[in-house]
Amino acid sequence: MILYRAGWRAALALARPLSHLDGKTGRSLRGRLNGAAALEAWARAERRPAAPLVWFHAASVGEGRQGEVVLRRLRERHPDWQLIFTYSSSSAERFASSLPVDFAGYLPVDTRAEVSRALDAARPAALVFSATDIWPELTAAAASRAVRLALVSAALAPTSSGRSAPARWLLRPAYAALDVVGAIDSAAAAGLIELGARERAVCITGDTRHDAAEARARTIDPSAPHLRALAGPGRPPVVVAGSTWPADEEVLIPAWATVRADGPASRLIIAPHEPTERHLQRTEQQCRKALHSAAIVRLSALEAAPTAAPDWDVC
Repeated sequence: MILYRAGWRAALALARPLSHLDGKTGRSLRGRLNGAAALEAWARAERRPAAPLVWFHAASVGEGRQGEVVLRRLRERHPDWQLIFTYSSSSAERFASSLPVDFAGYLPVDTRAEVSRALDAARPAALVFSATDIWPELTAAAASRAVRLALVSAALAPTSSGRSAPARWLLRPAYAALDVVGAIDSAAAAGLIELGARERAVCITGDTRHDAAEARARTIDPSAPHLRALAGPGRPPVVVAGSTWPADEEVLIPAWATVRADGPASRLIIAPHEPTERHLQRTEQQCRKALHSAAIVRLSALEAAPTAAPDWDVC
């Protein structure tokens, strides 16, 4: 841990001036640097000492969706408990605000002083990590306070950086401290045990992202006008490209031009990972350049006036 702590000291010296930047990087750094203080402020005003508290943590939206299923079921079963949710990326801010929790905010930086402040303020009974985002200092400090530790929807791809020698050295104590590990499959379970998780703590639960997707699908109204405009009897098949980044679209859109030229009639829906106005405008320009005769429409246009919106090829 000596090298890890030295690394954090160097990182903080750089992070403080960078936190004044605009955009996602600056916002994420400000959030992490102020994470313990924000949690302390909430605890002073709203922490109920008699109520058990469970702290959920996920890096960003994808991992948050995996933990959301467990979080919501716990909320249903124990409405009197307090739940908090932390994240590392500014991409998760909007998602976190939609969760049924008592507090949502950034994870404090992983130093002994900051995680101790956060744990002493929240006084959790359990700390639940989602997917892969385990932090050594937070885990060690929580274990020393007899906080129960869990990892849900645990995954470990063969090419994961978590299998590297430095990661194994750094994270082995954290994995060994976990009381419960829900692995997505047998390969992930074996990999986690190899990295230090206790065999008796590991069970195979499947991937909770499928539960999250199914729960969200149940809330969809298939008769909504904009959904009727996307597909229906007699219409061409639709391919959906979900959670795309600009690098994905640079490959996807020219490939789709080839499909349109050589293949059967079909339609494409692009759902960017970050649907900012700048990203949407860039994607539309790429489509117009590569798909000369394609009719391009935004979903917002279909939602606003589904019957008046033109027939479309790319949405």
